[in-house]
Amino acid sequence: MTAATLDRATGDSVQVMPFGVEADDPRFRDLKLDCIAGGYLRSAISGMKGHVNNKGDDVVPLDQVRHLAGLPRIPGMQLHVNPRDLAWTIIDPLEGDLPLRERLTKWLKEHNQFSGDGTIRGVPKQTGTLDVHLMKSLVREMLQRIRQGEMRVIKGDPPTWEEMERMPGYLLLNPGMPAGLTTQPTYEKDFDNWKANLERMG
Repeated sequence: MTAATLDRATGDSVQVMPFGVEADDPRFRDLKLDCIAGGYLRSAISGMKGHVNNKGDDVVPLDQVRHLAGLPRIPGMQLHVNPRDLAWTIIDPLEGDLPLRERLTKWLKEHNQFSGDGTIRGVPKQTGTLDVHLMKSLVREMLQRIRQGEMRVIKGDPPTWEEMERMPGYLLLNPGMPAGLTTQPTYEKDFDNWKANLERMG
């Protein structure tokens, strides 16, 4: 199965197949999504992760890794996209996994990291749709984060960079920027002309 197919309507753009990722930042950071308003993904947390990367740089402080020893792996939140339908879904695996939530609650209580009589709760499933420009920009954001090691593919095949560029729509210059907070153009394709006009105006 290929990651994208030729769009029969246009003959030159491509339609990307659905795929999904898990937030898996090496520093356990939450990932804010630029292309989904209010969207964020909790990264996977695991005491089994190494504290240095393959360059020898500190990723997670050693004392933090030791502090997490024995902690059951907390899965990262997932982002699934269906570019053909312009649809996205955010899933928290914790929400539907009561045994894991109970194990995590027990561990946290044993290590004085949890107070109260309840258990950990997951984040409810979220769904939505975007316009073609936001979807194209979201797929690019996902590819960038996969390259940076902040997300890992868990379902389907992401498109190549070239296939992403051939998706319908235009890439947004400042996705997630509230309207009116910048005078820059909406689309990246217009940035060079905008910059040239500024330079001519002095």
